[in-house]
Amino acid sequence: MIHLSFVRFLRLTISLVALLTAQAAFAEMQITEIERGVFSRPDLKLEEGERLLVGGSKETVTPTTQVPATLGVKFGVRFNVTGKHASKPNILTMLYLTPGIIEKDGSRHDKYTVVKDLSPSASSHDMAFQITETYEQVPGIWEFMIFDGDRLLLREKFELVP
Repeated sequence: MIHLSFVRFLRLTISLVALLTAQAAFAEMQITEIERGVFSRPDLKLEEGERLLVGGSKETVTPTTQVPATLGVKFGVRFNVTGKHASKPNILTMLYLTPGIIEKDGSRHDKYTVVKDLSPSASSHDMAFQITETYEQVPGIWEFMIFDGDRLLLREKFELVP
């Protein structure tokens, strides 16, 4: 009788460990601590056509959803991600929906897509757009979306105003 109870206890323990391991393996990335608005860095002056590729912590985010459509303005979101793994890629797809940017050659862009592998050790990440060309000064609604595979993690809208 004692032997049967021990076998049941052992099976239950093994099942519990397997369940907890499976849950840890399927932990999903989540976005937390969101800052949205206009990014600024007073020590930086860019000319038309120049773009700041990596902003980092020197940039502050002024909260707003209304953005002036002026050259040099950079707007978007800064966020933290939980559930990143050091042993596998941490890939997010960032989708920028625009009101319709028409380039000098006449090609129209209603969206831009960026696929980014996040560093597991980075504390924060940015999804931002910087207006560097006059044809990018398109007033209207800009929508930023972040996906982990097919899962929508974040959706933010900004209105560019003339």
